[in-house]
Amino acid sequence: MKPRPRVAHSYASAIVLPYGAQLSTPPGGHFELEAILALEDFERFVFVMSVLDHYSEQDCALFLDCSVLEILETRTRALEKLIDSLHITFVDNEVFMQGTK
Repeated sequence: MKPRPRVAHSYASAIVLPYGAQLSTPPGGHFELEAILALEDFERFVFVMSVLDHYSEQDCALFLDCSVLEILETRTRALEKLIDSLHITFVDNEVFMQGTK
């Protein structure tokens, strides 16, 4: 059984907050807390469990009552959204941050 939307939203927000200090660091390997909270509830669950807490895909799938394939696809989608939130542009193998001098 998948978490109910209201319960999932509050729980997903609550489990991200302890990571706030490490996530809100400016670009240098961490994502903004706002970008993580902007993920859909299920994406946030999967991201926190599989990336931050290092649960295996199988454990995530068991806990969230879905397939391993759903975990893999959802984690990929969440990471793509988070990377997009950084506004990074690659030009000739060099990284340029948009909005920086």
